[in-house]
Amino acid sequence: MKLARALMTHDPRYIQSGERLIDTIDLFFKSNIHFAPVITPVGEILGLLSEVSLIKASLRHYLAPEKNEKVYDHKDLLEPAHFVKETDSIDEVVRTLIKSTSKRVLVLDDKLQLTGIISPKDILRFVTGMEHQKIQMNEQLRKYQETTKTLSSQVQNLQDLVYIYKTAFENSPLMMHSVDPKGNIVMANRKIHQVLDYENGELIGRSLTDLYPHTMHELAFDGLEQIKRVGVHASTMTQMVKKDGHTYNVDVVSSALKDSQGVFLATITISRPLESSKALMDAIQNGQFE
Repeated sequence: MKLARALMTHDPRYIQSGERLIDTIDLFFKSNIHFAPVITPVGEILGLLSEVSLIKASLRHYLAPEKNEKVYDHKDLLEPAHFVKETDSIDEVVRTLIKSTSKRVLVLDDKLQLTGIISPKDILRFVTGMEHQKIQMNEQLRKYQETTKTLSSQVQNLQDLVYIYKTAFENSPLMMHSVDPKGNIVMANRKIHQVLDYENGELIGRSLTDLYPHTMHELAFDGLEQIKRVGVHASTMTQMVKKDGHTYNVDVVSSALKDSQGVFLATITISRPLESSKALMDAIQNGQFE
């Protein structure tokens, strides 16, 4: 029987709820992490902080620099935590993972202390036995640390948060973009430009209709209205349009960026190749870990 302890990444990085945003930035950069548990001084796990939530928290602080300095000030942005025990089976891990909006599961020991974290990559790596991925990831981490070491050393004060997060947005390995209330693209990172074959910066100012096939334009604007209304749009499998007109299958998830008064500013949308999501679902459906 394959157990959670065999899958998990041991001793995951976590964030104290009283940590300053600027120190949390440093942790995300140095550790190359995308999610981290947030824990109170008494050991309560409040949830998981994501890169996107950290971007939102940063912009909130920029809008109101006299407050919102600590991670705890942004607890409403945290993803709910889902838990398994070290001795739970992989079947239970997968069931819990599917329920998790962050697609992360926290692993607890028999004393209910955090000992690990499991992501879809951990399961896929276990299922496929591709240990070389671990080597590649370590090499990528080394290079990423080298390129961000100078950046981290340049942080002088909380005013630098905007610059740091613009850089984090730009350099994310995920496709990321943002549209304003009218559906105009106000941010788009290097990755989405690269995948859709645009020159860097070329998407800025275009409409979201340039991102999707014409048959999906109405759905795209309906999705924007939903994000403005309820703050989030669930993960959706769809297509994006490259500059040459060819389509590209993606898994898209969006959420709202609001100011400190709760007024909608823009969306933050993350997209990834559909194949990376499909690989996990295929492995689950084929029972490769039974």
